[in-house]
Amino acid sequence: PIESSAAPVGSTVSGICMLTHIKNFERAVTEWVWKGRAVILGNKVRPIHSSYREYTETSVDDPHSNADDASPGINDIAALEEARLCEAWSLICGYSCQQIDVENGYLQEKWDVKQIGYQHYIRIPAHLWALLPSHLQPRTADGRKLHDPVWPMLTCIYGHPLSGSLFISGLLSLLMSIGFKPVGKRGSRALLAKGKTLVSAYVDDVKASGPDHELAEMWSALGQRYPFKAEPKVCSDFLGTSIVRRAGQIDLDMRNYCIEIFETYKSVYGTPRASRTPISSNLRVFDRVSTIPQKIHQKLVGMMNWLARTSRPDLSFAVSCIGSRLTFWTSECDRELERCVSYIYSTADAVLRMTMGDLTPGPDCIDQLQAVCYSDADWSVPRSQNGFIFVLENRAQGAFIPIFWDSKKQPFTAESAAAAEGCAAYYGLRESLPVVLSLTSVVDQPDCANAHYASVDSTIPMKPKLILRTDNSQIVSLSRTGESDKLFFSHKATNTRVAFLRDSVARGWLTVEKWPTRLNPSNLLTKVLGRLQLNAEAAMCGLVFNHHAAAQSRAAIWRRRANLTS
Repeated sequence: PIESSAAPVGSTVSGICMLTHIKNFERAVTEWVWKGRAVILGNKVRPIHSSYREYTETSVDDPHSNADDASPGINDIAALEEARLCEAWSLICGYSCQQIDVENGYLQEKWDVKQIGYQHYIRIPAHLWALLPSHLQPRTADGRKLHDPVWPMLTCIYGHPLSGSLFISGLLSLLMSIGFKPVGKRGSRALLAKGKTLVSAYVDDVKASGPDHELAEMWSALGQRYPFKAEPKVCSDFLGTSIVRRAGQIDLDMRNYCIEIFETYKSVYGTPRASRTPISSNLRVFDRVSTIPQKIHQKLVGMMNWLARTSRPDLSFAVSCIGSRLTFWTSECDRELERCVSYIYSTADAVLRMTMGDLTPGPDCIDQLQAVCYSDADWSVPRSQNGFIFVLENRAQGAFIPIFWDSKKQPFTAESAAAAEGCAAYYGLRESLPVVLSLTSVVDQPDCANAHYASVDSTIPMKPKLILRTDNSQIVSLSRTGESDKLFFSHKATNTRVAFLRDSVARGWLTVEKWPTRLNPSNLLTKVLGRLQLNAEAAMCGLVFNHHAAAQSRAAIWRRRANLTS
């Protein structure tokens, strides 16, 4: 420790606190893991020689920069669809999918002053000084007590704005040094490939799919730099999602998280009324009187959004509609939130299934699958809803592997049904194409170092080729011509999106097909559906429900409410 006044100019300082929490709290008590650690107060990082300025972002090159891209590796976190792509790769090729847990991951990275450009110091509360070892006591070499002691941060401690990005950068740089090439979307290095091995890194959660000998070689290289809590194991849990593997299929299960959402709601509002659908209104007609968002609403919408993104596409539309009303909340929103939470609880046993059908997994099996994006839009006011789901499938053999889906309000008002469908088709293509390029880079393009840059090269063959399926015949025609005598789009944004579809077809990236509405799974992501249609559409998206358990859960809700009112 040193006196704060003796710290070099440009140094920063922050406090520290001790946190404890229970990992896997939403699960059975036997799976609880008590954890505790010292954490930097990252929201209060200040220049050590000033008490007025706070930083929300800190740059490696310039400690006084607050630019959005200041932190290195800020894009180097695997998207959820890239993590699912790892699971799909193991299922398709019959490879093992393994994961490791780095012990105290961030602490394994040194705080390199030469690289970062400045030193960060920590103020430790006085009541903790007595617990410090003798060499860390706040005294000078001759025994004098320091007036305002600060301790230099030598490793990347949890909580500092740079710790995560420095750890990620170090981990990914090591993987690249042993031959792995980034194949992630939009320039991300968090999805890498070497040989037939695909690696996905979400901060310190790392999993990989590939031949056993390639995995062993990679884990050995990582183990020399980072200590593992245990030996690499089959990936059975990733980011809170339970992964159940059987012959020819993988189930993604979030049952425990569904129960946690229900309990969070019940702790504030009591037991909700039972519901068989997640939403009954798209919540678009309302008086635009702004309200202050309530924390419980924000928390529940955030939890439901995570659930929808990880394994429950049947919730995407409902979460989008409810989330869009956080600052315009009314009693109608309360009812729809209650309905959605009740539906989540009653369908907690639902799983998202990836299946190979009658196909036999193997390294060459990828050639028998098609990369398909289903898109849809509802033509509505004031703005329509985009919906898409990207899958790898072989309908003849019953193979269906959902990778990516989303439901999002369109950024502008569409003046016709064709305009709305064109915007939805563009959105689905824009989000799906990078995933196809990532897969292409692994299968056919070992020299393609980065799919982000490959996407602008029209000479790269697209295999497997992306197929876009829509239930609007005008989009099929417009994707070939880019214009129509029967249609006039006044929005430049619409014309640009349609032109992108046409250019993608012309470059050989895309084939657009007319697909029957009743067989289009993306309907689930754009419309309010009744119970029977909802179940049918959800099944087309890969969801498998336990209807008996759902009926029992609804009955339990009814009994609880009856006891409360009696």
